[in-house]
Amino acid sequence: MPLPLPGTAGDAVVSEVQHPDGRWKRVYASGLREQHFGNGDVKKVLACGTVEYFYAEVASWQVTHPAGVDVFFFPSGQVEAHHPAA
Repeated sequence: MPLPLPGTAGDAVVSEVQHPDGRWKRVYASGLREQHFGNGDVKKVLACGTVEYFYAEVASWQVTHPAGVDVFFFPSGQVEAHHPAA
């Protein structure tokens, strides 16, 4: 499952930018980068290169691992893994 919200384990915010359209970005001491969009979507880029994206409209997560594997988490509990073509 996706990681808990940043900042909950003492991860300090080192940079924050808020945009007039409602978007905002934060960079944490751990290297985590987080961006919130006006439509409720959330993108997190972990220091290891893993990208987590929350699609607010369908309440689903997509986690893309550095090796290219995409794992989808749906509200029903369904989990799908999509592997890159060889």
